[in-house]
Amino acid sequence: MVYMRRPLHGEMRVAVLLAAAIGIFLTAAVTTLRSSTQPEAAAPPAAESAPIDFSHETHVTMAGLDCQLCHAYARRGPLAGMPPLSRCAGCHRFVLPESPDVARLLARFDAGEPLAWARVHDLPDHVRFTHKRHVRAGIACGACHGDVGRMQLAEQTAPLTMNWCVGCHEARQAPIDCVTCHY
Repeated sequence: MVYMRRPLHGEMRVAVLLAAAIGIFLTAAVTTLRSSTQPEAAAPPAAESAPIDFSHETHVTMAGLDCQLCHAYARRGPLAGMPPLSRCAGCHRFVLPESPDVARLLARFDAGEPLAWARVHDLPDHVRFTHKRHVRAGIACGACHGDVGRMQLAEQTAPLTMNWCVGCHEARQAPIDCVTCHY
């Protein structure tokens, strides 16, 4: 978990969280309707290092958003998942829609242009890592991903080597059998 330096309090925090929830719900409905009326897209575009102007620091530290609000699959499966543009648009239809950066994001969403982020954390194919086990065990995201709340764009801060992972498992008295990660 990343600790906030300047948290939102009271009515402002409630308003931001309520706007985010309403936005996600409405955008999901629009996306569902859009996907049922548009032909299936071709292969996804090549990954961009920063397809939109995005700041983890703004979203995590200043707004106090939890990692799993955007990376919703972390507690349910192996991958944390990258948020679809609809998730961003769901919040930003109501939060700062007048910002030039947000206006560009919304225009991209309205045009049906997907985002393709460059992968930052990538393990070898023979490693079977699952976010689900780690999230449910209470391991803070920052243990592997660093202080994302101070980053503009995500960057790899831990080596993610076998020795590094085994050291973490030993420190937490987690299993270190080969089949824990190689199955």
